[in-house]
Amino acid sequence: YGEVFRVTQRSPSYQLAVLWGLPVLVVCGFGAVRLAAAVRARALSIATAVWLVLAACALGLLAVPEVIAIRDIYPAPYERGNTYFKLTFQAFVLLSLLVGSACATIAASSRRRLRGWAVACLLAPLFAYAPLAVHSRHGPPAAWGLTGLDGLAFLETRRPGEGRAVEWLLANAHPGAVLLEADGDSYTEAARLSMATGIPTVLGWYTHEWLWRGGTRRVDDRRAQVRLAYELPRVPAVRERLERYGVRYIVIGELERSRFRGIDEEGLHSLGRTVFQAGNVEIIELPR
Repeated sequence: YGEVFRVTQRSPSYQLAVLWGLPVLVVCGFGAVRLAAAVRARALSIATAVWLVLAACALGLLAVPEVIAIRDIYPAPYERGNTYFKLTFQAFVLLSLLVGSACATIAASSRRRLRGWAVACLLAPLFAYAPLAVHSRHGPPAAWGLTGLDGLAFLETRRPGEGRAVEWLLANAHPGAVLLEADGDSYTEAARLSMATGIPTVLGWYTHEWLWRGGTRRVDDRRAQVRLAYELPRVPAVRERLERYGVRYIVIGELERSRFRGIDEEGLHSLGRTVFQAGNVEIIELPR
């Protein structure tokens, strides 16, 4: 947004060590070995040069948000949160590639005992991370309530009909169509059918849209238009706005009924024809 500032709150050293300690140690140690070998040979191979450049990029991406950040809509103490997230996400990818290449090089070493211990020490924390992370987030396996690997199964179990609505949209929605459904706050189930199908909606998560655009004017306008579409669908100006947005499908489900208390379902039905209905959700298709 045009303003770069010097940060005043930095990450505690122990948190940096927890997040980045192992990969940084591997990258720095392995990089020192490769650089020393190049110095002894008085020749720097292209592979070593590329590896060192990527290592410098990864470490730089970790260092930058500890010094400067780009200001966005979030106040202190979260003002550098998005800068840290965006840069260190890229650092994570680079570090993963670098550690992987280090493991491959060590595994190819002629010293069998050394390579066995080294690869084991590098891989053990990686295999330990997954169960520890899942347990810290979701508790013991008995409390998970898992019934499979379908990440969208909750739509059908929580609100019957919505999972089938997703399947219908994936199979039948016209290319370029826009979906109208309930908007809402970040990290809620607002815009859930758009999320599950990839079909764009008029407005999704309010705060994220506000953040990406650096202001609320356009987001507030869309939020008002979504509400008007559900509560006053018979008004000609509302229909004109739906046409301007390219809305082809309107969703009426539990989220819409709870968010828009004055929802005019009869008026919504007058806009088009019901093309899907299951459980407590239906989809109305508007004419082109």
